[in-house]
Amino acid sequence: MKEILYVQAGELSNYTGTHFWNTQECYMGTNEIESLNQINPSISFCENVNEEGTATLCPRALIFDRKAHFGSISSPGELGIHNNTRKNTHSTWNGAMVEVRHEEIPKSHYQTLLEEGVEATQSGESIGSMQKNIRFWSDYNRLYYLSRSLQRVPDAGATNLTWLEEQATFDLYDKETDVIDGSLRRLVEDCDNLQGLQLMNDTNDFGGFIRGFLACFRDEYLKLPSLTFPTISMGPRYISASTQDAEERALVNEALFLRDLSELSTMNIVIQEPSFWPTSDWERTLGWPGHSLYHQSALLSSIYETATLPLRQTSSGEDMSTICQLLKCQNATPYGELVGRLIPSQIFKKNEIMNLSSRHLAQVFSQLDVTRGFSSNSLQDYEKWSLLKNSAVAAPYIRSFHTTTYPLPTSFPSFPEAAVKFSPEQRSTTIRAVPVIASMSTSSNVALTLQNYAELVDQHIKSFGRLHPSSSMGLSSDELKDLADDLWRLNDGAQG
Repeated sequence: MKEILYVQAGELSNYTGTHFWNTQECYMGTNEIESLNQINPSISFCENVNEEGTATLCPRALIFDRKAHFGSISSPGELGIHNNTRKNTHSTWNGAMVEVRHEEIPKSHYQTLLEEGVEATQSGESIGSMQKNIRFWSDYNRLYYLSRSLQRVPDAGATNLTWLEEQATFDLYDKETDVIDGSLRRLVEDCDNLQGLQLMNDTNDFGGFIRGFLACFRDEYLKLPSLTFPTISMGPRYISASTQDAEERALVNEALFLRDLSELSTMNIVIQEPSFWPTSDWERTLGWPGHSLYHQSALLSSIYETATLPLRQTSSGEDMSTICQLLKCQNATPYGELVGRLIPSQIFKKNEIMNLSSRHLAQVFSQLDVTRGFSSNSLQDYEKWSLLKNSAVAAPYIRSFHTTTYPLPTSFPSFPEAAVKFSPEQRSTTIRAVPVIASMSTSSNVALTLQNYAELVDQHIKSFGRLHPSSSMGLSSDELKDLADDLWRLNDGAQG
């Protein structure tokens, strides 16, 4: 069995991850769905047996986020794991004690329905009305997690940190929680044949933290492949006098994280933050609000889950190592992009394909395509479009997979009636499905991204010349010059 270990870090990544895991549950919903998609749950799930001997499949994942973002599942008792801390607490202190309890966060209405064994489609209440009240990613979570999976990072002092301060945050967290030698090691030891690490993280909030995690991970598992999906702001190309210190620091932190990923991760699919996506098209097509994190993450998850589907399919013949090799075969730097479309119809239109990593057209060097639920006509249109788009790319560097539609749990955002047509049979069930297309690729856009960050650092040094060890950036001018040189070197290697 080729298991995958998943890591999520940051609010956007965990919103996306919650949609991802809810989709994985769909594959286990019926034998028909599981057999059609040929998904082996053991690749992504591990079995947990409670005190009563009841077995539950739980995601093989480490989930890092600020404590304030966990919502109503902050207590282990909310995860199907008994928590008797209050009842059994015993202290050797005989003096006066003052007990302070934080007010518990109430469950979402969706969570309450799930606990009562009622699916949203059976409640008589509009799914759309419940989805308007999403507060946390846990509000629409459908699964139980192992207690060691949930990693609550302290909120205090979490913003506007320098690069070194962010890394120190992980070192302190690991020292206090033993996440590397404890939680991570236990998840790895549960595997028979681990194929690799799949990681998604918010760079603006968890870049230095995850850099520290990956450095420790590499010390322990030097040869294990890793496929990383960092979200970055793709901020302004040049720093001006009006740029705020916090924004300036965040952009340089992103550049540092991207540079270090070249040594710490096998392949890195860089994703723009949702505010940089071409929202007008999908807002119109899907009828979703453009600035809703719940909806943005659903769109991202549908493409992210589809693009990585061959890793979880028993019939694909692929694993993390072979896919990373494919994407890196014509490029000296381990960076790629994510492209795709959630399609609420049976019609494939090439102008609807969204690039979630760049706004520019690019020359493709290597590519992995996955289509789901395409009709024969749509597949013909896809083949014509693919041949035209990739006419300069040799066949060995392009790989395509075609499989069944993308399943939608009731936790997934609803579509307007005009956007998609479900059959009467589909409307009567809790699982619906729609077509999706997704691609991971390496292209000339990678070099442009690295160039933008290199120019940004160069501009900073030339315009201000005020960087020294005691500056708010936390880096010396020599360290910034080294960063710029490294980014230019990576840019040269990304030319194809």
